[in-house]
Amino acid sequence: MEDLNQPDNENSGPAKRWLDEIHKAESRLRKYFDRCKEITKRYRDEREQFTGNYRNRSNQHFNILWSNTQTILPMLYSRMPKPVIERRFKDNDRVSRVASEMWEKATTTMIDLNGFNEVMKNSTLEYALYAQGCSWVRYKPTVQDVEIAIMPGQPPMVERQIAYEEAIADFVRYEDFLYSDSRTWEEVDWVARRVFMSRKEGLERFGDVFKKVQLDQKQSTADTRLNNDSAYNKAIVYEIWCKPENKVFWVAKSYGQELLDEMEPPIKFDGFFPCPKPAFGTFATNKIEPVPDFIQYQDQAYELDQTTNRIGNLIKAIKAVGLYDGAFSAFSELLREGVDNQLFPVTNDWDEFVKGGGTRGMQNTIAMLPIDSSVQALTTLYQSREQTKQTIYEITGISDIIRGASNPDETATAQEIKGRFGTMRLQDKQAEIQRFARDNIRLIAEIIAERFNPDTLMKMSGMTLPTRQEVEMKFQQEMQQFQQIMMQYQQVAMQAQQMGQQPPPPPEQPTPPEVVTIDDVMELLQDDPIRNFKIDIETDSTIATDYEAEKQSRVEFISNVAPFLQQMIPAVQAMPQLAEPLGEMLMFVVRGFKAGRQLESSFEESLKKLQEERAQPPSPPPPDPMIELKKQQVEGDLQLKKEKIQGDLALQQEKLKSDILFNQKRNLIAEALSGYQQ
Repeated sequence: MEDLNQPDNENSGPAKRWLDEIHKAESRLRKYFDRCKEITKRYRDEREQFTGNYRNRSNQHFNILWSNTQTILPMLYSRMPKPVIERRFKDNDRVSRVASEMWEKATTTMIDLNGFNEVMKNSTLEYALYAQGCSWVRYKPTVQDVEIAIMPGQPPMVERQIAYEEAIADFVRYEDFLYSDSRTWEEVDWVARRVFMSRKEGLERFGDVFKKVQLDQKQSTADTRLNNDSAYNKAIVYEIWCKPENKVFWVAKSYGQELLDEMEPPIKFDGFFPCPKPAFGTFATNKIEPVPDFIQYQDQAYELDQTTNRIGNLIKAIKAVGLYDGAFSAFSELLREGVDNQLFPVTNDWDEFVKGGGTRGMQNTIAMLPIDSSVQALTTLYQSREQTKQTIYEITGISDIIRGASNPDETATAQEIKGRFGTMRLQDKQAEIQRFARDNIRLIAEIIAERFNPDTLMKMSGMTLPTRQEVEMKFQQEMQQFQQIMMQYQQVAMQAQQMGQQPPPPPEQPTPPEVVTIDDVMELLQDDPIRNFKIDIETDSTIATDYEAEKQSRVEFISNVAPFLQQMIPAVQAMPQLAEPLGEMLMFVVRGFKAGRQLESSFEESLKKLQEERAQPPSPPPPDPMIELKKQQVEGDLQLKKEKIQGDLALQQEKLKSDILFNQKRNLIAEALSGYQQ
């Protein structure tokens, strides 16, 4: 698409300032854009005079740019990075550990689902070609209408709710990315990206105001019936983030009077901008204008093309051609292509042929075109081309070892030096791509922490955590059950006291559970997460996979942790007071290994159980069998004495009852006699 509109200096609306800034930025970067366009043609081998017939090409090239780019691309980026989100200080904080694990899993899922790999590939390609790779991160919620019943018999209320959330990284081409005139990236005041929006997309984003925007980007098509509102036509829209004003602006070149939209940043990024610092190649500190690597060896590339073209012309000139005596017409058949093991008749000219000396005299009859000088020149050109290639490899730092070529005559030390030299030159480029990937993932993680709902976060991480309300309700239910059990215990204890028995031990009161809730995680993530956590990527995850290195890392982890555990267990058994410091030492070792991050929670749980067991009172020692036997004998004797005493008491009670009855009868008889005597 081609930009048809230029900024209108007569416009005096609020959009004029930003249209002028965009025009100045495009003018300032025009030289860089033109360089990139020429490099694109060279990389794609687009030639102005090309008939399509490869045999008839008059101008031959050696596309060293394509070769070098394809050589270093796999070394800069070959697979999607693996996010690593850790506690900044790796302390013993369960909420931080769970939050970092959930945040990391959700971020990994998001970059897997939203084409982050393609963004990195395209950005790396532009970094290798144009010394600048750009991207832009945005939050995309998917909203749907949900019917909510209010009262029976009444129509439900329709409420818009977020059904799905995404944090997307978009690839931005070099000519669609603009920024303020600054010396370094830290001085940049505003950044902007150019997008092409259809009428439908603009109306969904900006509303009815987009009806006034002209669709000035016409799609090339054979259908002449397309009008200005066709879905094939687009409008140029610029999204501008201004740091000093803490505002985001949207303007369209074909609607220069007013702003399409203006608001505070929808996402509070740590660095304000929704884009990472671009992956820059070569540029000075006086201005931000990348210099593509091809510029550094373009003269040598042109020399290589000239040499290749001359080689091609010489190859065309070197051929077996010559002149012969017209009397011998059969000579013309001898050099014809495809002639082998054939005899050609000589009829009328045979006598002349024999008189001329036969085959020994052919040099007197045939004059061949001399090619010795051409062959010598061709050899020299081949050597010159190889020398030019070596000069280019020295400039770019691509050694023979990196290209997979080696000289059998070179020693192993020489090849090692060349490989080390090339690797050192590429380390800065690899580090820049890794930094660019890490900054993109940080922005995506910030969106997840700030905007995602708890349900979305749990779905993307595959982790289910209870809410704080659910934990409190469960604890209240446990307390109610405890109170009921306590009432029953009090009744049993009173009955035991009345019977002179020892009451049973009281039930243990439940304590508030130490459970990490989703509310705890969300509060921690939304409270300055960049300060609480460290977001990084595995440094070797963006380049070619080294399975041996990963296997070696796991073996190293086991070889360090296993001996420590073997020494730790006997030490804790001998001196229990060493359990806590040795446990901290173990976690210090585990957290230091990348392979130990997945096992960290298991180690923490085991150490916690060990500490809880140490906090409980020690269990009494097992009873002595002899003491237990004597105790049983004493208890048996006591039981016999108790039964004898109880029997004696029963006899005495019976005797007492009989004495009382006898006295009562005697008194009655005495009273009866006394009355009779009277």
